[in-house]
Amino acid sequence: MHEPKEYSRTGTRAGLTPVLIVLFIIITGLIIALFGVVLARGGLGASLSPRGQRQLVSFGFLLVCLGGGAIAWFLSAFLARHYLRESAIQSLQAGAERLPLQLPVTILIACVLFILYRPALEFTFFADDFNIVEYLSGGPLRTILPFQQTYHYNPLNIVFLGIPSWLGIGVPTTHRIINIVLHCINAGLVYRLAWSFTQSRFHAVGAAVLFTFFFLNYDFGLWPLGGFPYVMTTLFVLLSFLSFLKYRQGSGRRHLWGFVIFYILGIYTYEIAVPLIGVCFLYDLLGEREKASRVSFDFFFNNLFKAYAIPAAALVVLMLIKQLQTHRIVVARISVEKVLQNFVSAGCYLSPFNNMNAYWVFSNLAQKPYIPVLASLMLLLVIGFLFIRTGWKQKIMIAWAVLFVLPAVLISEMSPRYCYIPSIGWAILMAGLTRMSAAGLSRVRLFGAADLSPRHREFVGFLAAVFLYLCVAVQGHLHARNVFDIWSTGNDIIQKTVRSTVEFINRYPQKETILVVDQPTWYQGDDFHGVALLITPMRTVLRAIFGLDRSGIESVRLTMANAFDESFPRISRSALEEAAADPNTLVLIYDPETHEMVPYEPVSD
Repeated sequence: MHEPKEYSRTGTRAGLTPVLIVLFIIITGLIIALFGVVLARGGLGASLSPRGQRQLVSFGFLLVCLGGGAIAWFLSAFLARHYLRESAIQSLQAGAERLPLQLPVTILIACVLFILYRPALEFTFFADDFNIVEYLSGGPLRTILPFQQTYHYNPLNIVFLGIPSWLGIGVPTTHRIINIVLHCINAGLVYRLAWSFTQSRFHAVGAAVLFTFFFLNYDFGLWPLGGFPYVMTTLFVLLSFLSFLKYRQGSGRRHLWGFVIFYILGIYTYEIAVPLIGVCFLYDLLGEREKASRVSFDFFFNNLFKAYAIPAAALVVLMLIKQLQTHRIVVARISVEKVLQNFVSAGCYLSPFNNMNAYWVFSNLAQKPYIPVLASLMLLLVIGFLFIRTGWKQKIMIAWAVLFVLPAVLISEMSPRYCYIPSIGWAILMAGLTRMSAAGLSRVRLFGAADLSPRHREFVGFLAAVFLYLCVAVQGHLHARNVFDIWSTGNDIIQKTVRSTVEFINRYPQKETILVVDQPTWYQGDDFHGVALLITPMRTVLRAIFGLDRSGIESVRLTMANAFDESFPRISRSALEEAAADPNTLVLIYDPETHEMVPYEPVSD
């Protein structure tokens, strides 16, 4: 009888399998990349609006990056497995970890990004310096600082706390420099936080880069970085949490006071910092569970009470001030449908690649009632799976992303600016998962007959992280360049509209009443150019920029207006024609052809 034929580990069958797998990955990556090229060149988008075509093009760039990145990663890992010795891999990894410039490089990347994408920074909302008083109504700083008067247009007034113009430093250059410096500081603090969680300098830089690139994926440019206090709040949140970690590592009571002081500064700057106390509490619980099988009462009393007593008292005082100021602690319209839509929107905004493409697809499908429910269930499954399968430090970052975005999901209109702080947790989580994913490769024979050695396994994970960060960077760059034309167009439209309004007001000084109709015709197709004047009355813009505080200037909206106009006075078409017939009234309306405000002419029968 013939002996059964055995194949050695280096035989034909063992050597053929990884080759087939690599060829399959290459072919799949090429198909994805080619499909992305078709989309990027405008294919399949002839029936879409200009906005939809841009989103489709951006999605095509995403597919090109993913396909090309997958091919490059597998080829690099395959070559490293067969041609790099362990000593060479060890020296490469040791050199990467010993580089002393990780933190300066991270800050430099953040700074270069801001300078590179300054066209988006230069698009400022005309009325933000006036409306900063309304923005600050979310916190008690409005009652403490002198923000009760109306300031003329001053770019620095829209930064963080609405610093008044009497400081004498409100020039556009200062505005831009402050934005750049604060975001660079935040990127450096994210690096420090990621290093404490991953214990890898390379992945800490990767997390900071992901955080830096997150804002490039937001369709409305740099909302978190201009006109709102989120960047300053983020600075306080990061300093508070880093101080808390130092305190829990036994570094002394001065770090406890740092945690308390920075937390109070954060919540009194903007209430989006409130969930930090929940993140710290979960850190204590999970950390104690790692040390002991159960959490004792002594741990609660001796550790938690001392750390959280003052922050909790400051939080109660904050709520009392807000109650006395607004007579409401939470001002919102809550519905199940809106919460589900906000939840899915937040998941799209925080996705690692091209957040707004997923949001755009979802928003078009959200007219069907079951779509938000199914999407929410899928998101819950993903979050639950990650929370169960990851380590306790990764759980903290998942909780960070969820808790910081939860208030916006429950009580607000979802916007990318609410994801500036949550993106920190998501970026560090991705860096940690990338580091952990290399361990799973040891159980899969992808790159040779024998199992991967620990050194090769770590190197494959290192390559995966490199290409992941590069894909995010390249795709973020292309997406940002794609939406710059939207911002420039919107900027031109708003400037023409405001200037033409002022010209007509000055041309007819005898008119007792000037009725400015903020008609919702700022769309071109589905393009969202005029977001500033969709959410801001023209009267406010005129007072903020030109100091036109005439009592006869009023802003109204036609009754056909959309959901953005809920808070504005309405006027019917018949009432508008009656007002236009009054010789003492000037009615101005938007002309979509010239993008200017022109006198309203009644429609003839």
